[in-house]
Amino acid sequence: ATAQALAAAGGQGGAVDGSSGGTGGKGGSATAGAIAASTTTSNQSVSAGAQAVGGSGGNASGAGKTAGAGSTAGGASADARSGGNGTVYASATQYGGNGGTGSNGAIGGAGAASTLTDAVKGATNGGNLNFSQTAQAGYGGSSSSGVGGVGGEATSSLTFSDSINPHASASLGISVTATGGGGGANSGGAGGNGGNATASGTGTGTGALTVNVVANGGAGGTGSTTGGHGSAASATSVGTAATANVYAAAHGGTGTLSSSGSASATATGKTGSASASADAHQIAGSLVRDVSGSASTSLYGGGSTSSTATDQVVATIGLAAAAMDTTSQGVVHIAGKPMAADVTAIFGANTNIKTAFATAAPSYFAITELGARHSSLATGAESTSTTFNL
Repeated sequence: ATAQALAAAGGQGGAVDGSSGGTGGKGGSATAGAIAASTTTSNQSVSAGAQAVGGSGGNASGAGKTAGAGSTAGGASADARSGGNGTVYASATQYGGNGGTGSNGAIGGAGAASTLTDAVKGATNGGNLNFSQTAQAGYGGSSSSGVGGVGGEATSSLTFSDSINPHASASLGISVTATGGGGGANSGGAGGNGGNATASGTGTGTGALTVNVVANGGAGGTGSTTGGHGSAASATSVGTAATANVYAAAHGGTGTLSSSGSASATATGKTGSASASADAHQIAGSLVRDVSGSASTSLYGGGSTSSTATDQVVATIGLAAAAMDTTSQGVVHIAGKPMAADVTAIFGANTNIKTAFATAAPSYFAITELGARHSSLATGAESTSTTFNL
């Protein structure tokens, strides 16, 4: 059994030009929903997918004008169910509309935000249950001699427990993604800023569980005078099951000024693992262009006892360093091009480090914290790996 639904905006917003000021029209909205169900007790597969796309903003031409903003989509949702032990897949994807183009001095339109919350659900009778939820924000409109449009912000959040269903699934897979819109390029001025992205996923199952959460910050738009600012990405992943494998990845958007990625993964189970990774980026010519880190911890439970492990990774450029983490099992904090206050604090706490940097006009590339800590709930040995790259 398969159900597919697709909805898109009716059209682009109206354009504006001429000698007077004005703003291009905003794009139209769209809503999509899909339901698929099978009452058979066989291993028949069932899938439902929905996609909603916001309309693009209208274009604008001439100084003093602004292209239209993209439209937010009305929402996408999917529900897939089976009375048997087949594989069930529910997918919902939502795109914010792109900003309109600004020409001859007009400002590019802003990309639309995209937000999805608990947009997928489903059930099986001893089968494999899989969810995918994606929110993509709109891109900022380009400009020539105006300002590039800003990218939209994306938020995708999904919480699901298989215990609400009358029959347990053998496995539960959850994938959550949020992607911020890129800033608009500008051939005669400043590029637009990238949009932030926030993704979170929480899953509870009885057998095998996989939770994979990804946040992608939008890149700043290129510009002839200056590029747009980078963006922040945040990913949080939590999973509880007999076997729980939990992943979180946060990719900060490339740009000028600053960029950051923050990822946290928490797994609870008798076996499995928690893994987190994050990275941040700046444009070519910056003192520090790329920083990244990763952490992974294995679970060790026994009998009826479960273990819990949390890994946290924070990567930043041009921002304050993250606070010291003394509780997570795996920790990586890396702050590229650190702030003066963070450098001063380290010098105050360790005179040997201060002496080592007692040279004329030193350059500080990064501050890093690496750590590993045994879980108080583990009944045996745990393995933790932490790395960073600069």
